[in-house]
Amino acid sequence: ISDSDNPSPPTLLLAARPPLQQATHNTMTRFASSAASLLALLALCATLGVAHGSGEPISKSTFARRVLGNKDLWLVEYMSPRCGTCQEMAPVWKQFVSANIHKVKFGQVNIDDDDGMALAQEQGVLDEGIPSIWAYDRSTGEATKVWGSYDVPTLQELEDSVFGGFLKAAPKGAGGFLAKTA
Repeated sequence: ISDSDNPSPPTLLLAARPPLQQATHNTMTRFASSAASLLALLALCATLGVAHGSGEPISKSTFARRVLGNKDLWLVEYMSPRCGTCQEMAPVWKQFVSANIHKVKFGQVNIDDDDGMALAQEQGVLDEGIPSIWAYDRSTGEATKVWGSYDVPTLQELEDSVFGGFLKAAPKGAGGFLAKTA
């Protein structure tokens, strides 16, 4: 068989981009890459735990040390970034945290994380639903549901629920630090 009987495959000729078009293409590629990186970082921040000002991220691995091993009153919100009511509650929770940060410690459990889900299951929170806010008596480890509803409260309603009749801080030296009011 001769070479004329077996022609070589056709060669695809690519035209080189003009320098200005190549520079524009490179700039757009870098911009798209930077934008994608920024979006990935924002998504990571959102899924890793809590939005800024919403309390300390709490999980099963940090719960005993941070919440129960602390002399301060802890209010912990159980939530999911995928939950519509949780998203509606987020601005109220942030305002509540900001307004009361000097009174109590705040935590937030993301049940979309395996460790957060394990804690929520261990604490029986999923039986009550999310979003919900729980107070913890460090002397017994007992949880008290402070708020939980599909109706998002106003800041005043949440403060009234937490501080205005349901729970109060017990005096120093008390066995626990939470006491139900009459």
